[in-house]
Parts: sequence; C-alpha cells; structure tokens
Amino acid sequence: MENKSRADEPMCVWLQKVGYMYTSTQLEIDESGRRSCYSILIRVVSCATIKPKMGNIVFSIIWFIILIFISFWVAGICAGIYIIVLPFTVCVEPLSGLTDFLLSVIQFPRYCAQAMMEGRGLN
Repeated sequence: MENKSRADEPMCVWLQKVGYMYTSTQLEIDESGRRSCYSILIRVVSCATIKPKMGNIVFSIIWFIILIFISFWVAGICAGIYIIVLPFTVCVEPLSGLTDFLLSVIQFPRYCAQAMMEGRGLN
C-alpha cells in the first residue's frame, strides 16, 4: 500500500477534501508537471471574502461631513493629550483608564470612514 501525502495529490482533490467549492475544473501545470488549482482557490476565497455593501448615500455624506469637520479635530486633540499623559501612566496607574479612552477616541475617524463606506445610519 502506497502512502500518499497531501503534497503528492493534485490541489483540486485536496480542495474537495477540505470543503472548498469551485465551479471550474481548469488545471494548471507547473514546472514539475504536477497539476494544481491555485488560481481557482484564490478566485473562490476572494469571492467569498469581498462582499460589497451599498448603503444610503445620504448617510454616507453625513458621515463624510462628520469625518472631516469633527472626528479629525477631536482625534487630533485627543492624540496630543494622549502623548502627554501616556508617560505618566507608569507612575500613576489610574491614568491607564484615561489613556485607553483617549486611544479609542483617536480611532474615531476610522469608525466614521467605515460607517461612511457602508452608508450606515447614525444609531
């Protein structure tokens, strides 16, 4: 009885064993003459992970205005305070709660940009 490792099998067979689904049986032949389905795997994974969402354009415009006029300024001010307070958290432990809060406020522009791209409501 011959032992076959996963490296000896064609990639298509291995994909079927682990549960990936693909619609094409196109095979590629590499330099060593082995068959593989790498392009099919990439196509399946990229189609499964990228799900375009289209939200309300009015909410996207509102989030853009909040991003430009509010979140950049608030995050900039909090970043300055964060830089000043952070070294003192070594001496004064209760300041670590404040620095954690300031760090989450610094990430507010990312939240606004993500909500803008998704067209999420203001709730």
